[in-house]
Amino acid sequence: MPEEYDVVVVGAGPVGLMFSACLARLGSYKIKHVDNRAEPTTIGRADGIQARTLDVLNSMGLKRPIWAYNPGLIYEVAFWESTADRKCIQRTGTSKSYPDHVDTRYPFTTILHQGRIESIFLEDLRSHAVEIQRPWTIRAARYRGPGSEYPIDVELVSIDGLATETIKTKYLFGADGARSAVRDLFKIPMVYKDPTVHVWSVIDGVVKSDFPDMQIKCTIRSPHGSCMIIPQGNNRVRIYVQISPEQGKNLSVYASQAKIQHMANRILSPYRVEWESVDWHSAYHIGQGISQRYSLDNRIFIGGDACHTHSPKAGQGMNYGLLDSHNLAWKLHLVESGLMRPEMLHTYEEERRAVASRLIEFDATYAGLFSSHNPSQQTNDEFLRIFKENSLLTSGYGVEYPPNILTRIGDAADISRPLLSALQRVQPGRSFPPINVTRVIDACEIQLEREVPFNGSFHVWTTFASRICILAGGGQFWGARLVVREPA
Repeated sequence: MPEEYDVVVVGAGPVGLMFSACLARLGSYKIKHVDNRAEPTTIGRADGIQARTLDVLNSMGLKRPIWAYNPGLIYEVAFWESTADRKCIQRTGTSKSYPDHVDTRYPFTTILHQGRIESIFLEDLRSHAVEIQRPWTIRAARYRGPGSEYPIDVELVSIDGLATETIKTKYLFGADGARSAVRDLFKIPMVYKDPTVHVWSVIDGVVKSDFPDMQIKCTIRSPHGSCMIIPQGNNRVRIYVQISPEQGKNLSVYASQAKIQHMANRILSPYRVEWESVDWHSAYHIGQGISQRYSLDNRIFIGGDACHTHSPKAGQGMNYGLLDSHNLAWKLHLVESGLMRPEMLHTYEEERRAVASRLIEFDATYAGLFSSHNPSQQTNDEFLRIFKENSLLTSGYGVEYPPNILTRIGDAADISRPLLSALQRVQPGRSFPPINVTRVIDACEIQLEREVPFNGSFHVWTTFASRICILAGGGQFWGARLVVREPA
């Protein structure tokens, strides 16, 4: 008889690992987690952790192991453009990574490559007795419909094809990347905003350079192309180089280490970059696409690159994927605990698809400006304006879920003016903002949002000065009610 699991997870990149790590904290779930790679990532790939993502990881107790690697911290972004005569490049502006209107404890982007991020998750999962089965993938899956506790039949196969395994599961989660086998099995189409496919190369390593902003995140647009510099800390730097569509047709040539280095030096001219060592390099095609569906029958789900893809310029691919996993995991747990109706799992797709659509809109605009080599001041100003205007979105704090069966603030008639004033920073459907309060029991000032660990529980606080009760769970604000008492 096939073995039965609570959840089958396909894909052990950061998104799949995050999902298993969340579930492991919420209950004693039986998880089958497979990945088609023989070994986890060791170096390179995704490397930017935005502030809101760091909030969530901190609530899971994972900030400390991240900090143990002494990651790079990016506080500022510099913008470089070609000069009017198009003979060289010049700095045209700078901006804080998160301008002052972004309310955060972490006013920086944390840089840590995917190999280390995966190793942190894997170590955490081992402590919860969850192991990854490698190199295996999914070959077939069938949902038999309602009426069964384990309604999904899944066939797994080793990559060499020599072994197969048939199992039953309550839920299936595909976090297996842009070429998702889970998405393909259920014939879920990707919808692309722009038929243009952008081609990027990337190289990580230790460099020597006379470029003055090599240790600051930079976007550079020159007559020879566009590139982006990401300081990684510990004297390491990542450089992204955009490849033209024509060059992208011969990716094997333009993906070579020597070619990437040559293109980077052309773009940065008259400055020079020399690599003392190279850790990793790659090249890839990317389009701005979104999956038509994120879920089927409240049993089958996809997340991360399996359902949304975009360019690396905004540094959002991994971040939005991690928050997909976080959003789905606590909802699935509440359903399995009997505290939430199964139909409420629809809110995963409602909420996460909407925020991905908004991100893709921004990315399409930003990518268009990035690829433009127009040196006019108007274009330069527009590039900086778009960056600043969308910094709330890219930080992760700009995500706002509309009213649905889970998020409701009440009718206007139910809310008094004092409550509206007190809740100016605390809004249902948004992440819990940084708030310092004095705890009554010991008169100690605490950071209220950090008192909500990710363990499936909810917290109710009463603030006596304004007579407000606040309900929060998992770092998301749920609602508030004005509590009125007659004088004694």
